[in-house]
This record gives sequence, structure tokens and C-alpha cells, in this order.
Amino acid sequence: MSEFCDRISRLDVISFDQIIETAVALIPPDQLQTAKARVSGRIRLLNSESELNDYLVAFGEIHRAKTKGNGNKETARGIA
Repeated sequence: MSEFCDRISRLDVISFDQIIETAVALIPPDQLQTAKARVSGRIRLLNSESELNDYLVAFGEIHRAKTKGNGNKETARGIA
């Protein structure tokens, strides 16, 4: 099992916050700032757990805003 799946499977209750926090924890701190650059501009399937973590760090907040029905469309689009 992958490290990401292993950590998620140990949670009693899974939330979007915990999913994002898990992805953040699995990216080396010196690479967090460049996560978005590693996945931006490409529409494709993710091929590895590290690409999933990059995607969640880069775009997780946008998806969280969408799932909460956030009325602020600019925040939901990540413009805020």
C-alpha cells in the first residue's frame, strides 16, 4: 500500500482537510512552494503518488471551496 493510502486508511473519520494535510506531510518542505508548478498546465492522469500529493497541495483548497458550496466564486476559482 502507498504511504498516502496507508495514512488515510488509519484515520477514524476522513475529511477533505485531512486528505490535504496528508498530502502536505508527504511533500518535502522545500518542495511545497513548487507543487503547483509541477502539475499546472497539464490535463492528464496522475501517474504517481507524488503527483497526487502535488495536485492536492496545489488545488485542494479550490476543490474544498467548491464542495462547501462557497458563494464567493473568486475564492472557489482560486483567485482570492
